[in-house]
Amino acid sequence: LGKSEGYQVVHPEHDDLDHRDEEDNHNTFFISACRNGNAKLWNLHGKCVRSYYLSSTKPNGIESLAIVERGSTFVCGHVDGTARLWEAWSGICIGEFKGHDRIVSAICSLNDQQHILTGAHDETIKLWDVSTAMQALSSFIENQQSRSPIARNLLAESALHQEYVCTRSFTGHSGAVLALAC
Repeated sequence: LGKSEGYQVVHPEHDDLDHRDEEDNHNTFFISACRNGNAKLWNLHGKCVRSYYLSSTKPNGIESLAIVERGSTFVCGHVDGTARLWEAWSGICIGEFKGHDRIVSAICSLNDQQHILTGAHDETIKLWDVSTAMQALSSFIENQQSRSPIARNLLAESALHQEYVCTRSFTGHSGAVLALAC
């Protein structure tokens, strides 16, 4: 199974990380997460398609999440003030956003699928550019099709994981930012 800096993805229903049954290819998916680090990718028929354990310790518990690119990536906000970008089918962490001083309690993906907003208990909102991650992921997938899923996961951990710098900060709230909508 894929591992990345203490994070582990668990796929109890699937032996092959790239397997997507025909029914799932045509459905809409959503992601749910718990503070304990468990996250699940669901289809609207009630089937859990993927299960993830995204945090190995309590301080990194999940507080918020958003889909960045439908069927491809999602981002989780954590208790430690970071947010992490994940590839949805393999569960590989492909990016980390450091810049908040407190819990990341709100995340929103802009319609351009190139930027995300994070809001936190530090009373700030931050804008992040994820376009390089999307380009790197697309290129990586195209070049790795012939490799086994486990080999792809190991290569992806080193090839894709990036640390991002905030593009812009927004201040002015007099309390924790608990919700964002795009």
